[in-house]
Amino acid sequence: RRVHGDAHFISFCARQMVELELDPQIRDWVLIPIVLVMVLVGILRHYATKLFKGQPKTEAKQVAFSNLMNRTEWFKRGHNILPESSFAMRKFYFTDKTAGVLKAKNETEKDPLQDSQMMMEMMKGNTATIIFQMGMMGAVSTFFSGFIIVKLPFMLGDRFKVMLQRGVNLNSLDVTFVSSISWYFLNLFGLRGLFSLVLGEDNETDDAKMMQSQMTQNPIGPGQDMSKLMKQQAEQLELLSHQWTLEHAERQLINSLTPAERRQIKESKGTKKSD
Repeated sequence: RRVHGDAHFISFCARQMVELELDPQIRDWVLIPIVLVMVLVGILRHYATKLFKGQPKTEAKQVAFSNLMNRTEWFKRGHNILPESSFAMRKFYFTDKTAGVLKAKNETEKDPLQDSQMMMEMMKGNTATIIFQMGMMGAVSTFFSGFIIVKLPFMLGDRFKVMLQRGVNLNSLDVTFVSSISWYFLNLFGLRGLFSLVLGEDNETDDAKMMQSQMTQNPIGPGQDMSKLMKQQAEQLELLSHQWTLEHAERQLINSLTPAERRQIKESKGTKKSD
């Protein structure tokens, strides 16, 4: 047992004493070119995606319905600020049985997943992303497979070894060394901040934002019944009771004044009358 333990201790010491030095040419011909190519490919992908992607088409009916829903929400939140006559006029405009805008019948909104034109636009937006990512990953795997190109200046746990050393199967290699494939993935997610500075916040290189924008192009929502939503809003507005919060505003303001402030107001009124 003692001999077996000493052998492990000697091999451990030997691994610690051997320090792997990276050739400066790896930095010049592998590390920096990968970063530069990924930046240029990201910019090219941004403009290519904009070229292929068409302008989202929004119908006037959808915009009008969305604005109507926003107006009803604002009315529900601030109806107590309005005078009683203004409240009654707006409530009549929304909920009247014959002329109320919320009593009109509307058709069900089409689901974007069943819209062939919208699906085609989504496919165009994703085509450039797939082509550029597959091309870059294939090039890095072909030309720089098995390269150790950078060493991190801080220590990490062994759990990061699989993430940082993809394509290099060496158990004795320190976890701070990064392979070429792992460096590609680190740049893939780490260059988003740079692209936001160079291309703006609404750039086409962020896959998460692209997916979110594609799913939120419809202001109403997929497969929603306009008539049902308008009926719900009308029922909620009919239950509103009005109590004007500004009716006794002057009295409340006077009661909130201190005696010194009241005397100052009276003195100022007296000076104005004397003038």
